[in-house]
Amino acid sequence: MTRALPILAMSLCASLLAELPQPRDYAAAEKAALAALQNAEISGAGARAMATCSNTLGALYYDMGRYPEAETLLQNSLAFWMQAGGPEHAELANTLNNLAGAHAKMGRWQDAEATYRGALAIRQRLPGGNPADLADTLNNLAELYRARGRYAEAEPLYRQALETCEAALGPEHPRTALVLNNQGTLLAAQGRYEDAEALYLRTIQIRRQALGPNHAALANALNNLATVKAARGQFTEAEQLLRESLAIAESALGLEHLQVATALNNLASVYDKQGRPSTAEPLYRRALAILERTVGPQDGEVAAVLFGLAKSCHAQGRNSEAEAFYEQALPIWEKRLGRESRDFARHLYTLADLYHGDSRYSRAEPLYRRALGILERTDGPRSPVLLPALEKYAAMLRDMKRKGEATRLEARAKSIRGASRQG
Repeated sequence: MTRALPILAMSLCASLLAELPQPRDYAAAEKAALAALQNAEISGAGARAMATCSNTLGALYYDMGRYPEAETLLQNSLAFWMQAGGPEHAELANTLNNLAGAHAKMGRWQDAEATYRGALAIRQRLPGGNPADLADTLNNLAELYRARGRYAEAEPLYRQALETCEAALGPEHPRTALVLNNQGTLLAAQGRYEDAEALYLRTIQIRRQALGPNHAALANALNNLATVKAARGQFTEAEQLLRESLAIAESALGLEHLQVATALNNLASVYDKQGRPSTAEPLYRRALAILERTVGPQDGEVAAVLFGLAKSCHAQGRNSEAEAFYEQALPIWEKRLGRESRDFARHLYTLADLYHGDSRYSRAEPLYRRALGILERTDGPRSPVLLPALEKYAAMLRDMKRKGEATRLEARAKSIRGASRQG
């Protein structure tokens, strides 16, 4: 009983640093930003200078994956902007936009949504405002909704962001490519792989031409195209893309960056899907070490890598290690995704699959039941989203010789599948 390993698409929130060349030396960038902030403090330069310096350093820390420090600095910047110019100006909206991104990375979804909406309201009201900035916030709010599984709310925001970017900057601009990239991630999450691949290919073309062959944003798009190739079973192509993405990210960002960890995780996932778990395992472990050092052990991406590592151990017959990794990941998912989320339900029945495979039925059954309950509440009792959990649970019931219950679940799954095909 297997399920696809977690493979992470990377989408980007537009921030202060979105258009800048990717810094190769974060230490030097941090040193310069810290010096600017300290000089502003010492010289008594005033609220505007303090706001600008705090926002710059906060955006840099966001880009480095140091989200708690970024959040604090951006909150400070917000307070300084309120002193300097009141609640209705472009710089304040910029800091709100960046702060919302930090809230989201910290799992504070409601704060993130409210803060993005605050930035959006200012940017929509400002006379003569920058339409590219408006597109950034539309994109970022759409990203938040996508991450929370609110796809119907995300899609029109992406469309509006793309139209705004293309009109203001042109169809070949890097910021247009950013929206295309993220729109592709939404389509991939919905299983619309052909449409997603087309957007990723366009993103790659723009970024190669506009940013050059060694930019981190290009590595991001290559990674995302690889996720679609892997989802379509094109593992050789996915591996090649991920190797290129990893090499660019290591060169552009350094060996300890979050984007490097994501590429490592995804390359490991492809190896697992090719039946090469011993090759995958050291990549998972390196990705896990990077993530735990940069974002801490409770981050959602840590949980994704733990799930992959668990699958790899299970494939090598080390079931007790696999179970420990799953059990470590589940509370992180529950906190980050919410106990009633579709994605958390999928993780529950993935762990149930492991217990089922080991004939530990008493551990598996409550997980299958809980997953089904969540999916029924989130998507309705007739949704195709229920099919994997229904069919896996039915298979286990057959193994337990509970044929009547298995038959009822199989009939329900058949009915849902038939209705889905007709629709």
